[in-house]
Amino acid sequence: SGGEPFEQAEACVVLARAMQRGGRSVMVFSGYRFEILRNSKLPSVWRLMACIDLLVAGPYVRSLPGDGSLWRGSTNQTVHFLTSRVSPCSLRGLAHEPAVEMAFDGRSLASTGFPAEEDQAWMNDVATAVCRSSKRSDMHGKTGGIE
Repeated sequence: SGGEPFEQAEACVVLARAMQRGGRSVMVFSGYRFEILRNSKLPSVWRLMACIDLLVAGPYVRSLPGDGSLWRGSTNQTVHFLTSRVSPCSLRGLAHEPAVEMAFDGRSLASTGFPAEEDQAWMNDVATAVCRSSKRSDMHGKTGGIE
């Protein structure tokens, strides 16, 4: 819902680090294949990869419908556990838990779900930090692609 994270990696790094400081894990969906991300020469891609606990990589392909696996919209997408904070065992039963998602589109930060009252303060801090980072990124210009 917020566009390709690796096309706005620096702002996503700010968001991911703030989430981790709040004791949360970071999950990212990317349309790029894992091999492309892993072999990227861009430092911003590596900074974001270092913040990710769980990555779902690969483009959605309509002709390859999902097989019911959690988070994969099509069977070509791959799931990668990048840290020890999240493991397949730790996710059992998670599909039925309520979730809060935060999405950044390069201009604004949107959240969905119903966060616990105690999470409101740090979520507001995250939103402020991401919006500040976005304004700094706009001043420095943008480049497309991650390779």
